[in-house]
Amino acid sequence: MEVLLLLALVVGVAVGVSLTTWCLSCLKTGKFAWVVDAAADLSELEKSLNHLSEEGFGIHRVLSTQFHSERPAFVIIGRRPE
Repeated sequence: MEVLLLLALVVGVAVGVSLTTWCLSCLKTGKFAWVVDAAADLSELEKSLNHLSEEGFGIHRVLSTQFHSERPAFVIIGRRPE
């Protein structure tokens, strides 16, 4: 039992170190300019997406809220290389 716990600890540390190293190496490959925008409805979402595209930002994520009482209804996250 103790051997299994020790093995699980060693594997967990190895995975944690490797993921941290990988994430930090991804950050060094290039710098990005990030932008966050919000839209209340679909027409504003389309305008925001078109504007970001014209500015050279690639769309990284578009998040939608699930509740009707929250504002904004959409959050757009974009990035472009510097």
